[in-house]
Amino acid sequence: MVERILVPLDGSELAAQALPHARYLADELHARLLLLWVVETVSYSGDPGEAMPALFEVHEMAQTYLERVAAQLRNNGRPVESHVLSGTPAESILACADDRAVDLIVMSTHGRSGIGRWVYGSVADKVLRGARVPVLLIRAVVQEAPLEAVRYERLLVPLDGSALAEQALPHAEELARATGAEIVLLRVPTVPPFVTWGPDPGMLMPALLNEAYEEADAYLANVARRLRACGFVVRKAPMDPGPVADTIIDYAHEADIDLIVMSTHGRSGIGRWVFGSVTDRVLRGAGVPVLLVRASDG
Repeated sequence: MVERILVPLDGSELAAQALPHARYLADELHARLLLLWVVETVSYSGDPGEAMPALFEVHEMAQTYLERVAAQLRNNGRPVESHVLSGTPAESILACADDRAVDLIVMSTHGRSGIGRWVYGSVADKVLRGARVPVLLIRAVVQEAPLEAVRYERLLVPLDGSALAEQALPHAEELARATGAEIVLLRVPTVPPFVTWGPDPGMLMPALLNEAYEEADAYLANVARRLRACGFVVRKAPMDPGPVADTIIDYAHEADIDLIVMSTHGRSGIGRWVFGSVTDRVLRGAGVPVLLVRASDG
């Protein structure tokens, strides 16, 4: 259950693009928002006393910014707190999430502030790898006007038939229950690699292809049945063979998906989803926010 949402910021418009999503989730889930600015510490070869005034000034600027944002959020009745920490961004974000018993981290995949930078592949990457809680990533883009309102009406949950991938489902269920969103289940039929080596896999191994389709369809039907029994609105995405990440990205665009909810790790037979492959490509290519749940083998 999401009760506390951490939102790392750095004063930039790009990083602030996470705020409408965090605000929406806080409203729907009745959660508390925690705003965090990490003042990045850097090595300084000169007199440490000369660096202190500049560091103090950055702290004051950060606190002023967070207090202004928090005040705007509180005007709508949301419980909000703000914190300014010194250190390395990723490590400080993770430490704050642990210390404050955060249930969800919502952040942009790109932000800049003075000499500091957050870019996908550095801070966001480290947070994803180290977070004990789900991380919602919003791919920040330069836009003419700030995003004022967010609404999640369609949640896409990619599955591969494994219990590890299914660990994303409870999080999709919580969001769907709070927002009334539809849950869309997607599975890409997979066949042994040697089937795709020939010029026409359908002619070479039609039995294996049919078996893969039937198994995938039966699996999704079973998951959908369980979810509908709990009162959720569910549908299955059309099944098309192809690269898993590209299929997820293309369908999310075609079906006007508002949020992708997926595990960072999944296995199904000889196939695998691991952070750095499918998840990585979805994060880079999807034009919608992605909620990543770190799956556990335990």
